[in-house]
Amino acid sequence: MIVGQVDTRRNLLFPLVVRGFTGQELALTVLLDTGFSDWLSLTDEQVATLGLLPSGVAESELADGSIVPVTLYTAVVVWEGIERLIEVVGGDTDPLLGVKLLEGYRLIADFTNNGTLQLSRL
Repeated sequence: MIVGQVDTRRNLLFPLVVRGFTGQELALTVLLDTGFSDWLSLTDEQVATLGLLPSGVAESELADGSIVPVTLYTAVVVWEGIERLIEVVGGDTDPLLGVKLLEGYRLIADFTNNGTLQLSRL
């Protein structure tokens, strides 16, 4: 089970460890974005810190309906103690956890100040 927190603005926050391939590691708190259909987004600065290399380019639809090109990277996340190879979208927004990483999990959220979040395997 993965435990997170609902903050005072009702954001769904989870701890996450992301690794590059040459030993760099970041411990982050990421915002769950149920409208983000990919794995994870990181800032360009975080991508550089991890030493991630581009693996492709894609188009992404933003909340306002506009389409923008995004650079894709490959990274490792530690998910329930297991290293998982995932795709990362680089950009200039706060780190976002996408719903692809939640596949096969149940999300339970207590929408109160400092409420608890739980992700458990189905």
